Amino acid sequence: MFRYVLIHNLGSIVSATIVEVPNFGNILLDAGEGTLGQMYRRYGSELWSKVLSKTKIMVISHMHADHHIGLRRVLEERLKVRLDYDHDYTGCL
Repeated sequence: MFRYVLIHNLGSIVSATIVEVPNFGNILLDAGEGTLGQMYRRYGSELWSKVLSKTKIMVISHMHADHHIGLRRVLEERLKVRLDYDHDYTGCL
């Protein structure tokens, strides 16, 4: 069964949604401003890096800034996390 996790800022505006898919990994739907920090607050210091490393697909629903402006930071941090978890990781994002 899928599990949906809403990532929202302190004002309760959803900036991203994570779909956790068993035996596959995670799908990130949109990445608005502050998504990375919101993920850190939601999952805590240990789990957020695992969530990032298991994220396999990132989908931007449309090109409005409130749906994609946080994507760059998510991608940069995901690459760092993947390199930390797997030193032989040479794939692209």
